Amino acid sequence: MRRRHAITLIAAAVSLAAASLAGAAGREADAIWIVKSNGDTARSDVVMSFGESFKAGYSSRAKEPWAFAQCWANSTTVLGTPNQGTYRPGDVIWSAYLSLTGLTGDTFLLRDPIQGLWLGGGADCKLSLVAFTGNKQSTLATTAFTVSG
Repeated sequence: MRRRHAITLIAAAVSLAAASLAGAAGREADAIWIVKSNGDTARSDVVMSFGESFKAGYSSRAKEPWAFAQCWANSTTVLGTPNQGTYRPGDVIWSAYLSLTGLTGDTFLLRDPIQGLWLGGGADCKLSLVAFTGNKQSTLATTAFTVSG
């Protein structure tokens, strides 16, 4: 009798573990990619031009995901006169958040019409899929891209 219960318990544990693994395998991984203005999509080796627009494609189980794009100055960046301090290669020169659930517009524009800091040239950039819990931001996925100079 004890042996039958032990075998039943082992079989139940194995079945539960297998079901748990199958459920985890069926989950879609968090991912983000670039959708260029012409509709082409890319997850890596993306090169765009200053002034070009793009959208974020994504897959996620997050309830309210956001896309966060940011660019850093490189040796080809053309910078304007900043309001405060100075900028050099490696400094963040542009960034923007967009809701992926319709709370904001859905198109990023690779230029700086407000501060006039990034006037042209290239930059090294990253697009991140992020979620917020309270005031804490979690990065779920990222992809790098380049703005040509």
